[in-house]
Amino acid sequence: KITSVQDRVVLIDLPSLTSLTGLDNLISVGFDFEISSITKLENLKPLSNLIRIDGLLRIADNGLITSLAGLEKLNSIGTGLQIMSNPNLKSINELKNVRSINHYLEISDNAILESLSGLEQIQGNAKYLRIINNASIKSLNGLSSILNAEFIEISDNIALSSLDGLNNLNTVNQHFTINNNPSLLSLNGINNLMLVKRSLIISNNV
Repeated sequence: KITSVQDRVVLIDLPSLTSLTGLDNLISVGFDFEISSITKLENLKPLSNLIRIDGLLRIADNGLITSLAGLEKLNSIGTGLQIMSNPNLKSINELKNVRSINHYLEISDNAILESLSGLEQIQGNAKYLRIINNASIKSLNGLSSILNAEFIEISDNIALSSLDGLNNLNTVNQHFTINNNPSLLSLNGINNLMLVKRSLIISNNV
């Protein structure tokens, strides 16, 4: 009946694992929590009591997961969030109670993920924001609470037609790149951006 792990939880390359049953009572993780390359894992529902991760949450290369059901109680992620290469992931709406991510937010290579809804409550600042190669995302709705960032990269999202969702972005302290989003119709979503301290690169969006 594990309720807390003071360091990291790493679940990687477990080709026969189908369930996370056994972690049903887990409430907090003191450092990183990684769930990667578990090809038969069906869902995250046994994590339904998880409230806090003090490090990075990384969910990557899990072929069967269609949603993040089980993470509805999660409200704080310390270092960052990476959701990468989950080919059947359709929704991340279950992250709707997460209010704090201090450094890193990356959503990449999720072929049928339809939107970023679920990230609306993340407060204020993200040092690194990367939205890359998500073939089905049409807008950035879900990122409306991001006010400031160090680096932003929005690249290779073939269905992205709007930057709506970045409407409250005010300052990028380093580099802001918008590259190779062939369906992008306008830059209207960054109307309130006041300052990019280093480079703004907008290219190959045709």
